[in-house]
Amino acid sequence: MLQFLGFSQRVNREWVKRHYGWFLLSFPLLVLAIAAGLSPTVAPSSRAIAQERLDNSGSSADGIYLYGESPQPGVLGVAYLVLESRNNQVVGGFYMYHSSFDCFYGQITNHSLQVTVVPTYEQDNYPYAVQRSDTAIASSNPLPITPELEGFYRIQTADDVANRVLENCRNGYADLVWQ
Repeated sequence: MLQFLGFSQRVNREWVKRHYGWFLLSFPLLVLAIAAGLSPTVAPSSRAIAQERLDNSGSSADGIYLYGESPQPGVLGVAYLVLESRNNQVVGGFYMYHSSFDCFYGQITNHSLQVTVVPTYEQDNYPYAVQRSDTAIASSNPLPITPELEGFYRIQTADDVANRVLENCRNGYADLVWQ
């Protein structure tokens, strides 16, 4: 069709490069950026991870924990997770400010936080694991009481948004993990 309008194949390729070259170059870069941005520490868990045994020598203290991809709360576009732990059993939620949230329930093991995520707008629950960054491969020291999670900063105090997310998730799923 372009030849019918007087354009040659050469002009056609140059025109495409000039007008769509950004797309041809940026699409692979976009895919790489997205892949690099996806934390390999937050990945669907496998049955092998789900079968990991709890060892009370590395148990976490009971309490409420808040983590964020940013060390500051309230940053738009940043993922946060809030959880309550009792005897290494957890209930909590993943959320972003001014967005929806997804609840989860599960456990903290010596190597990871293993949860079942309950999506707000989807039908199917799915398993997820976030690796602990405070796990040593070979160490005689017990794990720290406050778990550190790879890809997340520990935030000391939960704000109103975190408390509301936690309260909603606790109301919906606490009975599944706490007796």
